[in-house]
Amino acid sequence: MSKAIDTFDLEKEFGSIENAFANTKARIQFISISSDQLFLPEQTKKLHKILLACGVDSNYSEIDSLKGHDGLFIEDDKTSKIIGEKLK
Repeated sequence: MSKAIDTFDLEKEFGSIENAFANTKARIQFISISSDQLFLPEQTKKLHKILLACGVDSNYSEIDSLKGHDGLFIEDDKTSKIIGEKLK
């Protein structure tokens, strides 16, 4: 599983990120943790902006936390609020 995650290249697989999401009908909610060093907020913001440019219904939220990557789970009150709002 780790190898698959580490080696998968979306752009290589589809030719571009735009191609990968060209027919996306789903609403996408990105949640970043300000101190995450595994999935940097800047990278997530960039992907969010690309999806918006492709016409995808994409939203971006960033949680201010010192908990790093684990903040997504530790800050569950904040993530739950964002997810709950999106599901309404």
